[in-house]
Amino acid sequence: MRKEPPQILFFLYTRSEVPLTLDTRFLRDNTGCEFHLITTMPVLELLQDTEEHGFFSKIHSFPDKAHYTENAVSLVIEETLKSRQVRFEIATISESLVDLCGQLRRKYGLSSRNYAEFVFKDHMKKELATQDITTPDFLVFDPDLLSKDRHAYLKLVSGTVGFPCFIKPLNLFGALQCAKVNTPEELLTWAEETHDPAYTFEIERYLEGTLFHCETIVAQGCPLYCQVNEYSAPVFEIYQGKNIGSRSLPPDDPVAKRVAAFSDVVNRHLMRGFSGVTHLEVFLCGDDLVFLEIALRPPGILASPYYLKRAGLPLVEAHILIQAQPDWRPQPIETNHVARIIVPLPENAGWLTQHPVLHLDCDFEARWNVRAGTCISANNGIDTFAGALLLWAPSFEQLSQSYHHALNDCHLQVDDLIQNPKEVCHAESKPKSV
Repeated sequence: MRKEPPQILFFLYTRSEVPLTLDTRFLRDNTGCEFHLITTMPVLELLQDTEEHGFFSKIHSFPDKAHYTENAVSLVIEETLKSRQVRFEIATISESLVDLCGQLRRKYGLSSRNYAEFVFKDHMKKELATQDITTPDFLVFDPDLLSKDRHAYLKLVSGTVGFPCFIKPLNLFGALQCAKVNTPEELLTWAEETHDPAYTFEIERYLEGTLFHCETIVAQGCPLYCQVNEYSAPVFEIYQGKNIGSRSLPPDDPVAKRVAAFSDVVNRHLMRGFSGVTHLEVFLCGDDLVFLEIALRPPGILASPYYLKRAGLPLVEAHILIQAQPDWRPQPIETNHVARIIVPLPENAGWLTQHPVLHLDCDFEARWNVRAGTCISANNGIDTFAGALLLWAPSFEQLSQSYHHALNDCHLQVDDLIQNPKEVCHAESKPKSV
């Protein structure tokens, strides 16, 4: 007679442009859970002959993302469970699937709420405003009202959020489709020339200050571990050609203490009853902490390598594990201070002659998405970037010195193209994230 596992975890993943890599030994050693992957054929093709492929007890695949619907995924779950009496959970590490994951969990009674407050930026800000947490003024962009009376709409924007302001989709990530708008005239130009009607946008007060991100491991609404990190600049500035970095702050840093306390309040409210890893962004404007946004998943770039160096925690796998097994407890061992730097593609397409050569007074790894001696495409922001650096050192001062040096000096050496960039660079137009 077959012995049933204590639980099945249905893992949702569809990003063929970002190969799925997991520490399968960590997951296997810490839970007796049976893992089922629900994915697409492009992802499945990339998984062939990998350790991850053999890790999953069952892989269910759809032809493409168009077929990956709530009804289709529900049928897979129901077909799997119809002859088995076993507990189950549903999880994802992909921002694009968090909403679906939340809908499915609510549908099957795993939660009384969905994940809307972690997906839609207007929902999260409205909810936290009820808890007296400072959030930026905003309004949801209404193209019909703008078309009906431009003068009245511009007056509304000016009175509600002011200029400059920041425009972003309600449910995208990585500063995709975002724009800083300095004047009413620029807002009209954006609405006429750039606005994508496929998305709903918000217009938000433009914040100036220092941006932080916090990763928190939460079990059934209770924060267990939090690390405060300081950005070198808002992620949006990668579109302007800037290297974007972040570094871990020591827990006794006065600002880090304030941000950690802020994060604790936000997580205890939004994560009530939930388990997983959250990625919170907070601005320090003057002396005020202002909530920016929160996601129910780890950061998308180097999350596990970063936290393994910082505290011995594979963060992506911790996010999955604590949903399958909420009584698991992380055991952080903080041995290094850590930094991460994302290097954008060049302003114009060209030949990459060589990768940057860095001499740093700390340990570091460089992970490149582009090859020297090939043509690379132009900067397209955070979704297709040139590469990333991971730096670590036992001393915060030592790390910080090398971090600032790398931020300023890590630039690609690119020669202009003589031939047609589109023709030459086609093969390198979509470097994969790391």
